[in-house]
Amino acid sequence: MDSRTLRLVLGGLKSYFPTLHTGDKGVSGRPTGAYCYSVWMRHLSIVTKAVPSFRPRAVVEIGPGETLGVGCAALLSGAEQYVGLDHVTRADARHDVQVLDELVAMYAHHAPIPDERVFPHLLPKLSAYNFPNRLFADDGPRHIRIDEERVQSIRAALLDRQDVLYDNVPVGYVAPWGMRTLDRQSVDLVYSQASLQELAHDADASELAGAFAAMSRWLRKGGIMSHQIDFSFPLGAEWNHHWHYPETAWRVLRGNRQAFVNRVPLSVYLQLCDEYDFQVVSVKRVEQPGLTREKAAPRFRDLPEEDFATSSAHIVAVRR
Repeated sequence: MDSRTLRLVLGGLKSYFPTLHTGDKGVSGRPTGAYCYSVWMRHLSIVTKAVPSFRPRAVVEIGPGETLGVGCAALLSGAEQYVGLDHVTRADARHDVQVLDELVAMYAHHAPIPDERVFPHLLPKLSAYNFPNRLFADDGPRHIRIDEERVQSIRAALLDRQDVLYDNVPVGYVAPWGMRTLDRQSVDLVYSQASLQELAHDADASELAGAFAAMSRWLRKGGIMSHQIDFSFPLGAEWNHHWHYPETAWRVLRGNRQAFVNRVPLSVYLQLCDEYDFQVVSVKRVEQPGLTREKAAPRFRDLPEEDFATSSAHIVAVRR
């Protein structure tokens, strides 16, 4: 057994002992306002390029992680309500207020979108990073809302977070969440940033399929989902080196970890889109050489060639 596999095995075994397993507490540092601004503007730019007239009012984020800041960026750019959904509570209210203040300054100065010089690994990439004036034209459907009353209402909601989204409250935060967390056809946009690949997708049960079913339930007809998905796995020479492990070995490596790479390729996400009544309108793929078909476990050998070349993708799909 090589050192890489040994580390994975030990991590999987340790996950069965809560006193040894730190889970998400091991994450250090929190995203800045610039990061949240960049993530939101990238999603919004690509979504509105695919569907120019789209203006989301109710916005949901799956897996906000360490901050609700991306949701704050959505609220400042015209959305009326935001809900962050996670498997555990991790966002810190005081930090989120600090991020909100940073975002207000960036919007007030029409700051350019931070690019690869600031965040070299952040996806999806854009063709241009100037402030997207086209999205906030005076005669357009969107507007920036940074008046003091609006900012104060967001700040108050961050400090007194609700796990139910009330009509006059701009921020909700639910952990853990489920199919019925949100009302049917109550949402305009669901987005995620490198989160869906951590939802389990097994033969007997699939959290990932459950998430697609939930999004299909929550979104109004014509509503949109926007997901940046990372198919890679660290600690290996090839981005998809984890496809080498047979199913039994992978279950040992995964252990009892609540969030862990699910090894699902692009084609399965596209299939789930169709199965749960979404029409894909944009796919931005990142191509990278990886593990060959011959070296992959049997589960992966019949996948389309495109899957073996796609290390990440951004998918925009419309609820039919």
